Amino acid sequence: LGATEDWLTVKEHIQQAQAVTRAEYSSELHSDIQIIFAPIQLGRTTTPWAVAVTIPMKHVLKATTMMVYKSVGLGVGALGLMIAAIFLIARSITQPLHQIICVAKELALGNFARNVSMAHNDEIGHLARTCQTMQETIRDVLIETERLITAVQDGELTMRGQAERFQGK
Repeated sequence: LGATEDWLTVKEHIQQAQAVTRAEYSSELHSDIQIIFAPIQLGRTTTPWAVAVTIPMKHVLKATTMMVYKSVGLGVGALGLMIAAIFLIARSITQPLHQIICVAKELALGNFARNVSMAHNDEIGHLARTCQTMQETIRDVLIETERLITAVQDGELTMRGQAERFQGK
C-alpha cells in the first residue's frame, strides 16, 4: 500500500484485523469503485494480510440507473397521456360551446336556418336545448308578427295574435 494518509488508515485497520472500505475513481475502469479490504490470517505468520475486492460502481448501480430511466420514461409517458386527456376534455367542452355561440351569432343576424343539435345530457346539452327552444320561440314570434302585419295590410282588422303561445314561464 502507498504512503498517503488514507492508505495508512487502511493499513492500520488491516493490522488490527478490521475490515475497511475505500471509495475512489479508477481511471482504468472509467468508474467510481469501492475497494473492500478484508483481513485474513495466513498460517502462523504475524504479518497482517488482507484480500482486496474492487467493485466498479457502474456495475452495481446499473440496475438502479435503469430503474431510474424507466421511471422517468414512464413519468414522461404518463404526463403525455394526461396532457392528451386534458386536451380532449377541454375540446369536448369548448367545441359544443363554439357551436352554440355560432348559432347565437347567426340568430342575432336574423338567420334562423341553423339549428343547435347535440345529444349531451349535461349542462352544455341543457344550454343547447334552451338555445334551440329560444330560437324556435323567436322564429314563431316573428312568423306570428308577420301574419298580423299582413292581415292589417290586407285590411283584416279582426285578426288577433295568439299571445297564449308566447307566455313566459
